[in-house]
Amino acid sequence: MQLAALVVAIASSSGMRRKLTADELLDEFQSSRHSCAHGSVGILIGLTSTTTIPHFLARLSMSFDPLLDSIRSFKMFNVVAASVSNNTFMQIIHDPDVIMLEADCILQLDQVNTAHTELHSIGGQVGSELVDASTRSGLSSPRNGEQQHLTSGLWGLDRIDQRQANGDRRFKFGNATGDGAVIYVIDNGVRITHQELKGRTTKGFSVRKAGNAGRFAGDVWTRFGVITDGDVSCLVQRKVHHGTHCASVAAGTYVGVAKNATVVPVQGLSCSGSGSTSDVVSAIQWSVYDAAKRFEGQPFIISMSIAGMAGNAMKASFEFASQAGATIVLAAGNDGADVCSDKQYSLIVDPIIVGATDSGDRLTGYSNIGECIDILAPGSSILGAVASCDQCYQTQYGTSMAVPHVAGAAAALRALAPGLLGHEVSKVIKCMATTNAIANTNGHSGILPHG
Repeated sequence: MQLAALVVAIASSSGMRRKLTADELLDEFQSSRHSCAHGSVGILIGLTSTTTIPHFLARLSMSFDPLLDSIRSFKMFNVVAASVSNNTFMQIIHDPDVIMLEADCILQLDQVNTAHTELHSIGGQVGSELVDASTRSGLSSPRNGEQQHLTSGLWGLDRIDQRQANGDRRFKFGNATGDGAVIYVIDNGVRITHQELKGRTTKGFSVRKAGNAGRFAGDVWTRFGVITDGDVSCLVQRKVHHGTHCASVAAGTYVGVAKNATVVPVQGLSCSGSGSTSDVVSAIQWSVYDAAKRFEGQPFIISMSIAGMAGNAMKASFEFASQAGATIVLAAGNDGADVCSDKQYSLIVDPIIVGATDSGDRLTGYSNIGECIDILAPGSSILGAVASCDQCYQTQYGTSMAVPHVAGAAAALRALAPGLLGHEVSKVIKCMATTNAIANTNGHSGILPHG
């Protein structure tokens, strides 16, 4: 994997872009800021391929901007993330080396209202919000080359291994276990000691220093993307379970699709589920370089149960990851809207974008839809692991839960066919999909068969 050559290619591609006027750069920035559903925390500055970032930053620092802090640059392309004053902003849009200007959007985990979450135990009564399944009651142990008997909370596994809607409460995975594939879960942290994941995980990365970064309420970060019992301020956050749940659905031993895949947690969002475009771009970059260093030659998947990934900087990071060999899976979002008409969102073409269905083979009311959505997968009432303890589970809803079904299937597919390139997997998965299987989608591609 020649990452240095890719950096040159991405930079050259950016450098070929026509130099915009100051008014055009301002229009581009305002358009991108309008697409930020939760506001922005700064700007993303794209530079020509011949511009050195240190030289550019030195010019900016001459303005003595008191807000010029939290500067972040990237190895994979000539982009700088920064917070600046209005005076420095005007200096930037008139700078001859600036060819792109976008808002650094605030991103937040887009969970479906937990008030509607069905909570139940595995083989017992609910005694608390989180289910302690330490006896593993109701969870059958899968074995390679065979099948797994399922509980009702695992209907998603039952649905993706067949074209017919009438499930048989079995997950027939055969030898499609994802053995040898690596799934990078870019989210808000993962409890890697959970019984679903233990023994098949490794420490990953957190894009910000552990502790309270202070940018948002509850903006708590862990070390290496890992949630432990010692992360008390993290564990009290309402959305803290999101990353662990998604990781388990993708690759859990009992509740997951690719049961032998390796999981690497990458904390691109805080424990409360907040972050920014530049945070997630940093997470993508780290994942690509880590795959080249620690898992050279192995197929890898980047699973992102995050919506709102729009704009040129995000597009370039996806392009870089795809060319480096990644299969990228992304959430459609939970606004119940057609998001594909948004110019910024339509820029995103490399990832597999996933919408959500329910157990009645219907598009959920919350799932976003549109021509840019690639595939639909189970997303409602999905049982998965959570971060509270090594035996705790919860049922969750959202396109976030649909993503790991597809990410796990991609890992299983790439492990069986390692010659497939990362971007080719999207075509194969869509080719395998059962069309016209889901109600109220106007013929949109439907459930993903796994076998």
